[in-house]
Amino acid sequence: MLKMIDTISRTWSFPLAIASVLVSVLGVTLNFFLPSDNPRVIIFTAILVGILVIIILIIVACKAIMRGRVVVPNIKDLTIAEARGKLESSGLLFSPYMKESPDTKILTQNPEVNEFVKKGSIVEIETEAHQLKKVSQEVGRNYPLKSLAVVKLDNNGNFLNGKHNDIDYEEQGIYSGHYSNGVPNGKGVHKTDKFAYDGDFVNGIPSGRGVITWADGEKYVGDFLTGRRHGKATYTYANGDVYDGDFKGSKMHGKGTYTWASGSVYDGDFKDDNRHGTGTYTLAGGDKYIGGWLNDNMHGEGTYTWASGNEYTGGWLDDKRHGSGTFKFGDKSEFAGDWTVCNYVNNARNGGGTYYRKNGRYDKGTWKDSKKHGTFLCYDDNDQLLREEKYIDGKLQ
Repeated sequence: MLKMIDTISRTWSFPLAIASVLVSVLGVTLNFFLPSDNPRVIIFTAILVGILVIIILIIVACKAIMRGRVVVPNIKDLTIAEARGKLESSGLLFSPYMKESPDTKILTQNPEVNEFVKKGSIVEIETEAHQLKKVSQEVGRNYPLKSLAVVKLDNNGNFLNGKHNDIDYEEQGIYSGHYSNGVPNGKGVHKTDKFAYDGDFVNGIPSGRGVITWADGEKYVGDFLTGRRHGKATYTYANGDVYDGDFKGSKMHGKGTYTWASGSVYDGDFKDDNRHGTGTYTLAGGDKYIGGWLNDNMHGEGTYTWASGNEYTGGWLDDKRHGSGTFKFGDKSEFAGDWTVCNYVNNARNGGGTYYRKNGRYDKGTWKDSKKHGTFLCYDDNDQLLREEKYIDGKLQ
C-alpha cells in the first residue's frame, strides 16, 4: 500500500496536475462556447470540477502520508563505513557497532531493502563476527555446533557455488555439500571430532531438517532453526532414554513423550526441558500419575494410582500430596473399598477429614501426620451417631 501511495505521490503527481489543468481548461472552454444556462453544461462542469477536486485531494493525501518517510537502501555487502554514509544521506540512523572495524562487511540488515520507514529510524545490521557469536551455541549437551558462515572461494577467487566435498574449516571441522555465494546453503554434512550433522543449511547455519549424532552415540533427528533444535524431533540419549516431541531453543518445549530406559514414560507438556503443564507419568513398576506439573514436579490437581490399586485424587505441591484430596484403598489393601476425604500437608493427612468404610459407616475427625489426633465422631450407614472417640498420635485413649 505504501509503495502505491509513494508511486502516486512521486511518479503521478505531475501527470495528475497536468490532467487537472486540462480538466479546468475544458470546463472553461465549454462554458465560453455553450450557453451557461444549459443544464447539460452545468452538470458536466460540476462533474469536471468534482474530478479536479478529487485529483487534488488524492495528490495532497499521498504527499501527506509519505512526508517524513523514506525507503531503506540496500547496504548488504557494503562496509560499515560505506553503509553509515549511505544511511545518513537517506535520513536514517545506523545501529551502533563500536567493536567492528569500518572495513567489516554487512551480512544482513533490518528493516529489509525497499521498506518504507520514518526518517530517523535505526537500521540494525549483522556482520560475520556478530553472526558467528550468536549462532556458536550449544545444540544440546556441551558440544558447540558452530556456524560455517565464513565465505569460501575457489582457486580463481570466485565464490563457491554448487556441490563441493571435504571443505576444510580447520577447528570447525569438514563440510561436504551445497554452496551458494561461498556459504553452505542446502543439503550438507558437517563433521567434527565431537559430532556429525547431516541436513539442511541456510547461510552456513543448520536450519531445516537434519540429524546430529554425537561421538558417544546420542542422536537428534528433527528440525533446526538458526543452529538450534527447534520444532518436531526425536532425541535419543546415550543412556537409552528417548524424547519424541517439540523443541524450542534447543530445549524440550511443547508436547512430547519422554521414555526412560527403565520403561517409565511421561506423555504431556514440557517447558524449558521440564515437565510443565499437564501430563501422564506411567512408572515401570505400575504406578501412574495423571495431572498437573510444574518445573518437573507433580503440582496442582492430579490422580496418582499405585500398582496396589490405592488411588489418590486431589492437590499436589512439589511432588507431594498437598491440599484437599480423596484417598481410596485398592483391592490389594486390607482396607479395600474404604476411602478417606481429608486435607493433606507435605504428603500426609493433616487437618479435618472423613474416613468412609465400604459398609457405609464413617468417622469424622482430625489427623496429624497421617495419624488420628483429636476427637472422632463415628456414624452408622444411616448417619446415626454411634460413639465418640479420642485419639492422640493415632492411639485410642
